[in-house]
Amino acid sequence: MKDRSKILVVDDEECIRDTLAIFLANEGYDVTTASNYREGLALLDQKEFNLIIVDIILGDGSGLDLIPEIKKRNMNCQVIIITGAPSDKTVSYAFQEGVFEYISKPVRKDELLNTVTTALSFFK
Repeated sequence: MKDRSKILVVDDEECIRDTLAIFLANEGYDVTTASNYREGLALLDQKEFNLIIVDIILGDGSGLDLIPEIKKRNMNCQVIIITGAPSDKTVSYAFQEGVFEYISKPVRKDELLNTVTTALSFFK
């Protein structure tokens, strides 16, 4: 069983959000979910996270807009971007802003878990 690292998953698609949460919880992580930008932003003010997994396209904003909010709060966490609409522009922006990884949907379980393990290893 993994440590109890705290992970926030922000995705407006319920089935994806829930699937990712189940994959991560089954590995022993403490998972919190948000269904949109506003919920994700509110959770940043309520709880510390070791890792944030966020979709780019959210119903009420962009997951990329969470990156400066994370920095503004001086949160010491990694960010993984997931998207069904990858583009060179968003990939470039994400990495310039210090995102750990950028994963295209559909997200495969093994790819997700390997990326999460690697991202969290920087905090050991």
